[in-house]
Amino acid sequence: MAILRENNRCTRRVKNNIFVAVSRLGLALGAGGLSLTMAGSASAATPTTLPAPSGQGGVIDEGPAPATAGVPASKLVALRTLNAQRNSPGSASSIQPAYSAGSLTLSVVVESQATSYYCVPASSRVTLSAFISSLPSQATLASQLGTTSSGTYMSNVPAVLNSYQSRNYYAFNSTSSLTDLRDRIQLDIQSYSAPLQNQVQMSLLPWYAGSLSGNHDIATYGYYYATKVSNAYVYDPWTDPRAGRETIYTSDLYDAGAPYSDNLVW
Repeated sequence: MAILRENNRCTRRVKNNIFVAVSRLGLALGAGGLSLTMAGSASAATPTTLPAPSGQGGVIDEGPAPATAGVPASKLVALRTLNAQRNSPGSASSIQPAYSAGSLTLSVVVESQATSYYCVPASSRVTLSAFISSLPSQATLASQLGTTSSGTYMSNVPAVLNSYQSRNYYAFNSTSSLTDLRDRIQLDIQSYSAPLQNQVQMSLLPWYAGSLSGNHDIATYGYYYATKVSNAYVYDPWTDPRAGRETIYTSDLYDAGAPYSDNLVW
């Protein structure tokens, strides 16, 4: 897959920052692949199915949960170790220091979302394909996730993923910084062979260039980190010719999730 270069991106980043600032003031977001979010986690047996807010799209954001809520202690130790090694004396002072340089891509099975509001079931199916070969249908996952025509609460995702596998204990949290997102991507994929799921605003995804707007869920299944290059490999399940397997700057991926208090299943 071609390596993206982080050049001449000032104009797009300014536009993205303006959108993020507006979103954080509470202005309405547009419609698209829906992924409604509530902080915290729920069990697979009792998924959250509260009514959607009025209008199209939007996020139910009741304030951020702690950035490490529900994450096993052993995983937090591994994350701190990764961060300490990356910042140890002698590390290259680049966008992604030398310790983290490298690439890894997981083998996943992808499938476009079956309905306009199935982005979470579709992305969850992609995630599970890294763990099991006999995959549930999107409809089965939608039932377990409490999906309605209004969308899915991302806080329901970890319990469902954890009910199918035990290699990685998933949680739904915020990301405190771009470095934090990069470290979590590397840790999950490198140490647990586990994809992640990112809640994003569609208008901030580069392949849509602002032409679509809505709350969305995509799966991250690989990364490429090198000197002054930091990319993630993601799958966008939206039913659009521009969607599918994509390579995205991790900075763009971070910006796309920034409007939401909690935005990462990892």
